[in-house]
Formats: sequence, structure tokens, C-alpha cells
Amino acid sequence: MQELTDMHAQDISKFITKLINKKLLVPKGYGRGMTYILSDLFNGKDEFFSLFERFGNQAIHKEERNNDEELTSNHEEVNRDSKEKHMLLYGIAEKVRTHQRLGSNEMKQIIVELCKDCYLTSREITETTNRNMVSISRYLCELVKEGKLELKYPGSLNSKYQVYKTYK
Repeated sequence: MQELTDMHAQDISKFITKLINKKLLVPKGYGRGMTYILSDLFNGKDEFFSLFERFGNQAIHKEERNNDEELTSNHEEVNRDSKEKHMLLYGIAEKVRTHQRLGSNEMKQIIVELCKDCYLTSREITETTNRNMVSISRYLCELVKEGKLELKYPGSLNSKYQVYKTYK
């Protein structure tokens, strides 16, 4: 639920407890392996979401939902620009793709340069540099900690919509 909401783990526990007390969820199992099943009293998602909103935070990150709408509405423009963007990024990452080993600082500089003008996902950086996701993720974490890259969604570090841009 943390990936779908901006709720803290303790708030999620309290919320689930309220759903169990209202007999909307039935717990199965013990401890960390516990799962929950919707009860027969569950009349539909409207009751669930109204309880959820009364309890606290929004069900879905508004920014992420807006991001989906924005991506859909700008689909044609993205396709037109994507070839130009692709060629530009490949030019910047040429040295990374053609050399097996690069120094850590050189690799970081190239990632910062890739993220200079636009937000990029870790997958886009991985594909552009022809490196594995583990090493790129390590560099991204270091660059964020060093203040050289910014996150579009700083409150959701593991968001599937997370993108990186050079910090200005």
C-alpha cells in the first residue's frame, strides 16, 4: 500500500486495523506473512475509498495520477521528439557504450550530462549507457546523495514513475 499512497507504515497499519474492526477485511496468517481478504460485508469500492479518505491521506499520489494523464495527452509530441532525444542521448553516452570500464567519476559525469535537459528513468539511462540496472542504480543513488541529481517524486523513492534530472 505504501507504493499506492503517501501514508506512513504505521498509518497503513491503523487503517487496516480499522477495516478489520469494521469487518471489511479478514486477516489470514501471522506476522509479516499476514494477508487480508475482502469480507462478504464489503459492498464495493466506494465504501472502501470513503473510509480511506476520511482516515487520512489520498489513495493515490496526485502527482503520479497527473503524470499518467500528462503522458497520455502529450503522446504525439513525445513520439516526434523521442527520435531527436534518443540520438542526442546516445551521442552523450557514446564513450560509456564503447568502453568496457570507466572510472566512477567519469561515469557519474556522463549520467549528470544525460540528465541535464530532461527527466530520465533509470531504465532509459541503463539502455542508453548499455550498462546493467544494478550499477546504474548505484550511481543514481550516489548522485542524488551528492546533490547532483534531483528526483521528480522525492517523497516516493521507489515509485515506478521516478525520474532523475540534473540539479540546478
